[in-house]
Amino acid sequence: MVKKGELEKFLDIIKVDSYRIKGFFHLEEGWNQVDVVGKNIDYKPCEHKEISQLVFISKIGPNIIKPIRSSWNELIGEKMELKN
Repeated sequence: MVKKGELEKFLDIIKVDSYRIKGFFHLEEGWNQVDVVGKNIDYKPCEHKEISQLVFISKIGPNIIKPIRSSWNELIGEKMELKN
C-alpha cells in the first residue's frame, strides 16, 4: 500500500519520459485505476486486484528503466518488480 502523494511524486517524474502510464494501484484510500496522459494524472476507485501494477509506454525506450527504478526507490522504497 502506497500513499497517493508519494505515488503522484513518482508519476510526476516519470511522466516526462512517458507517452502513457496506466494500471491499478492499492493506495491508502483503497484500490484505484491510475491513468496518466501528458500532464494529467487521473485516479478512479476500482475493485480489489491481486497486485498493484503499472504499465509505462516510454518515449525513450528502455532508457526509462533507470529513472523508474531510482525514483521508485527514492520516493516509495517498497519492493518493486520491473519487467521489460
